[in-house]
Amino acid sequence: PSKSRSRSRSYQRPLPPPIKPRRIHHQQQQQQQFNRHRYQQLTFCLIILLYLSKLLII
Repeated sequence: PSKSRSRSRSYQRPLPPPIKPRRIHHQQQQQQQFNRHRYQQLTFCLIILLYLSKLLII
């Protein structure tokens, strides 16, 4: 029973969207925006971590 369950789970995994060759440029722009946003998030987290570490040290 457990084996069949795991199988069904793997089947339920959503497939990645198919890449359309027409909108390559648009996709690249979206990727750049997403990367920028991700970078901002990462820096924000780093700043918070530094702040917390300072508080803990003091």
